[in-house]
Amino acid sequence: MMIFFIRWFLSECRAIFDNRVVSFVLFTLKTIALAELFGLTGRMDNMYQSTFVEVSVDNGGTGYKKSIHFRSASGIRYFYIFILVNKAVSVGRSHQDIIKSILFGVAVGDALGVSAEFRSREELRAHPVTGMEGYGKHGQPPGTWSDDSSLSFCLAEALTEGFDLKAIAQNFVRWRQEGFWTARGSVFDIGGTTSRAITRLAAGVKPETAGDDDENSNGNGSLMRILPLLLYIAEKPAGERFRITQQVSSLTHRHMRSVTACFIYLELARYLSIGMKKSDAYKSVRVVTAGHLSALNVPKEERRLFDRLLKGNIQDMPEERIKSTGYVLDTLEASIWCLMTTESYREAVLKAVNLGEDSDTTGAVTGGLAGLLYGFKSIPEEWINMLARKDDIDDLAARVKRAGYKEIKN
Repeated sequence: MMIFFIRWFLSECRAIFDNRVVSFVLFTLKTIALAELFGLTGRMDNMYQSTFVEVSVDNGGTGYKKSIHFRSASGIRYFYIFILVNKAVSVGRSHQDIIKSILFGVAVGDALGVSAEFRSREELRAHPVTGMEGYGKHGQPPGTWSDDSSLSFCLAEALTEGFDLKAIAQNFVRWRQEGFWTARGSVFDIGGTTSRAITRLAAGVKPETAGDDDENSNGNGSLMRILPLLLYIAEKPAGERFRITQQVSSLTHRHMRSVTACFIYLELARYLSIGMKKSDAYKSVRVVTAGHLSALNVPKEERRLFDRLLKGNIQDMPEERIKSTGYVLDTLEASIWCLMTTESYREAVLKAVNLGEDSDTTGAVTGGLAGLLYGFKSIPEEWINMLARKDDIDDLAARVKRAGYKEIKN
């Protein structure tokens, strides 16, 4: 009976309002249903004394401010879901732009950081990276990207033929052994955990069990390459998104901490890809994604490690409390901090690489998010023109588009 009522209600809405209002009605119903279904974020009561929904369309008619407020029957606790979506139908951001924002966003951030890798923050304060430089520790010319982008492109390459874990694994092996999807024909940077896993993959170990699963194997090697997976999982249910993320992370990094970091990153990217402002996307991660982690039985002791991100406001942290090491949690925090404390792609990635240490990965992970937030056209053209294999990356984006993945929608 409820289904028939909803169908009738939506048909009446379509007769009276435009599609944006109907989209919001669907959003509201989905959100209420999600809260009712999981009853998980903040362990809400099953009964709500009041449900308040406020909708306002801005003066230009280009977006929505949406907020939903649930109050529990006990009258003691409040649960807020604020999804303040500025997603305008008139903006018309293409699926191709999202794909290019991911691939070029990661690669440009990575290439900016290659020359600064392993330099200290103090050194970079005195002599900061301001553009596409080269010949740092790795001796690579400007525009060279590292394993972060290579393995991201290996994942994207596999996705041009559909989702196949074995195909992704084989591309990783080809990268290591043949220089497949390297910037200039050879591998010059690889982490220990990733190296061990690819050795196992080459020996025929099952892809989902190839990665190390001990606590000391939580480098950022799966986080740095995970973003293209968004194109495949974005429209799937949360549980399936988590399961697939776990599979792809586990190719090299199988510990739950690395999987959780990848999932949080992809969820934030998912919100940005549908046009949310960064503050609203981050609020959604802190509320909705945190709830998913609880419902998906991620151990409490692992979830607690992400409290600075999920219970605090990472942008309020002073720089001295932001680390830029190769530890997966440090990279995730640093990248979101850089995104939240800047106002453009250029500013975000330069802030990321000038944190020093694992600068190429911090730049790549930040660059992917900033690309999604600000769009492909926000990436400075002079940086793209200096990028190794830029035409090949552009072709890869077109082939991923032709693979026919569903457009990411609200």
